[in-house]
Amino acid sequence: MTPDLDSIIISCCGAFHARHAALAAYQAGILSHYITTQPRYAQIPQDLIVRIPAIEHLYWNLIKKGIFDRIAQSYIEPHHKIFHAFSAFQECCWRRANEVGAKKVIDWGQAHPGYGRDLMKEEYDLLGIDAESYLGRNHVERTLNELRQADLVLVPSDFVASSFEERSKDGLNICQNPYGIDLDMFWQIEKGDSTFRVIFVGAIGIRKGAHYLLEAVKQLKGLALELVLVGTVRPDFQTFMNDYSDYYRHVPAVPHHELYKHYSNSSVFVFPSLLEGMAYVTLEAMACGLPCIVTPNTGSVVRDGKDGFVVPIRDVEALKEKILFFYRHKDARLEMGQNARKHIEQFTWRQYGDRLIQYYHELLQEDR
Repeated sequence: MTPDLDSIIISCCGAFHARHAALAAYQAGILSHYITTQPRYAQIPQDLIVRIPAIEHLYWNLIKKGIFDRIAQSYIEPHHKIFHAFSAFQECCWRRANEVGAKKVIDWGQAHPGYGRDLMKEEYDLLGIDAESYLGRNHVERTLNELRQADLVLVPSDFVASSFEERSKDGLNICQNPYGIDLDMFWQIEKGDSTFRVIFVGAIGIRKGAHYLLEAVKQLKGLALELVLVGTVRPDFQTFMNDYSDYYRHVPAVPHHELYKHYSNSSVFVFPSLLEGMAYVTLEAMACGLPCIVTPNTGSVVRDGKDGFVVPIRDVEALKEKILFFYRHKDARLEMGQNARKHIEQFTWRQYGDRLIQYYHELLQEDR
């Protein structure tokens, strides 16, 4: 079964890659509405975009998503074949999609909800921090219930898929669709100095494993290296920023289109995250010709020993060893950086969109 024209709704309370899905559906001639809280996009006709901007700055995320859900469900009509959501909390939309017989697709860019919560609870316990103060209420069962209702769950990486395998897939129809990278926005320019510079980009917090990187750099204090942390500091991390203040330089905020300059002026990208889906910053760093040190839990496409190194989570010794390797072996560092750049060229948003449209077709063919 081929989707009819004007038969797909894409809905996202937030930002990131939903617009690439909407663009792919529009270019395939099957987009009915793109429902979003974000600014309009020149490549998608204005009459296909339903923008709900008033709720974007609400403080309480659950309230925001609840309001968005109630508004979005009113746009689902009997002729729609697929409703494609980009987050959980789709209770009203799921119910309306069932009423009209539309297939339900969800892009799930995170690990299994139970896996993620348990891992972070374990981490906070290791650090002696009251987990509930930061993890909030447990919405794992509600989220899993919505995922079980979906006809298709799209995940971006092997790590996310394996986290569901570990917890049992619950009969979910899971398919992978890796993200793309905009190579017109991220490219390598000449490094401005000879300093060996380690860069971390992202929300600076416990989930990202930044405390392990700080400890590794502290233990390498005899080396002539600089650690640059680019991003906003999470509330749970301010104590670490104070305790390690002698071992990093903090760049609090950088416009996204300026990040390539910071990547390019660095020697190696290190991202020891405990929990991601497919960390987009790794794609950006690779596009800028940086070798990467990551964990399996970043969901990255870094090939161990080719584009950098993949080290276990919570492993300060491994981080030290690999940083020291790049510090001592400039030729290998440059070679792996160029490998990373070449490898990442395979990951485009066009490919993401082509796979998505194919998944739509396969989903609808199941009814034939």
